[in-house]
Amino acid sequence: HEVSSIAVSPDGVQFTSADTGGVLRIWDLKRCEGVWGVRGHTAAISALALGAAGDFIASGDFDGRTYIWNLLNDTEESCPALDDDYVRELLFRPDQRQLAVMGGKSLKVFENGQTVFSFAPENLPGFNNLTALAFSQDNRQLAVGYNRSSMAIKMWDSQTGVNSTLTGLVGTEKMIFAAAPAALLIL
Repeated sequence: HEVSSIAVSPDGVQFTSADTGGVLRIWDLKRCEGVWGVRGHTAAISALALGAAGDFIASGDFDGRTYIWNLLNDTEESCPALDDDYVRELLFRPDQRQLAVMGGKSLKVFENGQTVFSFAPENLPGFNNLTALAFSQDNRQLAVGYNRSSMAIKMWDSQTGVNSTLTGLVGTEKMIFAAAPAALLIL
């Protein structure tokens, strides 16, 4: 099977790999050997995310399924699948309390296995696909880039539930929140 995704641990000591056969592995970089592995998906894994403390791994596949692996107690939790979509990108909020799961057509944010926010702009005129995802360092804002004739960004405040849209942008393939908690850098 081919390696489909790789993520390096926050401390740089290990990395996690996923493959098209649905297998996750953690590798020790110093010893160059596998230290943990599991076959958790029936479809090819399409995305990985590591929690900031290195305690959690999220994996998503081409069937729209997402699993969160708790490495402290060796347990697994599944999240509701994306509807008719594959998992394109996964992102833990910096405090690890929420996981954003983005497909090409929809986004869901989960906390304790429950959906707390969803966004599916397929009915918007000129919608093409979701393109980018970023959480603010203060854990408050989530930005989702999408293509709809021109580029747009949906901003969601996880504390108030209020969302807003920035439109008429060009080239929002990648977004990151800069060091200031509320500064969004669009690349």
